Amino acid sequence: MLNKEKQTVGDNSLGVQAGNNVVIHVTNTGLTAADVREICLLLFKENFPHLKAEAVEAAKANVDAYIPILESRIKASIDKIDFQKLAEPDIQASINESVQAAAKKGEKADLGILSELVTARMRSDTPEFLSLVAEEAIRLIPRLTKQQVAFVTLCHYLTSVKHEGLSNIDQLENFAKAFFHLFKEGFAISQPNILHLEYVALCL
Repeated sequence: MLNKEKQTVGDNSLGVQAGNNVVIHVTNTGLTAADVREICLLLFKENFPHLKAEAVEAAKANVDAYIPILESRIKASIDKIDFQKLAEPDIQASINESVQAAAKKGEKADLGILSELVTARMRSDTPEFLSLVAEEAIRLIPRLTKQQVAFVTLCHYLTSVKHEGLSNIDQLENFAKAFFHLFKEGFAISQPNILHLEYVALCL
């Protein structure tokens, strides 16, 4: 984990805590691909210093696959990104946790969801409670399989989505088809997987 020490950096700079403070310069035009890559690789090196060569190579390949996904999500919300948040220890911790999850599990950690959650924490229009939920989800997502995520999505769809204005079964079917790709893997989930979801308090 990152050390939660006080940082002092200059204007247009970002202080990342990884052992000793490291200052990364960020221009007013926004975060660049080089900035995202430098932050992620710095956090990777800090957290995986003693792995054998083969493991380091595999873990770094996972991080290299995560970086462009995170960069893409950030760029898509660039007008809403609050770069001041990057100086906050808990935001840095969330980025760090996402990098560690990507390094350890690769695509099994669902890199798309991780990057969305990190970006949500960096946005200026994210309510405080939603940011807190995203913080917890970043810790939880690496513990779930994609099938489990699909099953939770299915449960949410069945219990929370309202179908107002639909007058017949054909309209309902067409509506459901738009979301089917999100939860189709959840239909074949096993009982042990459901028990694990109960254990992490995602399914009752």
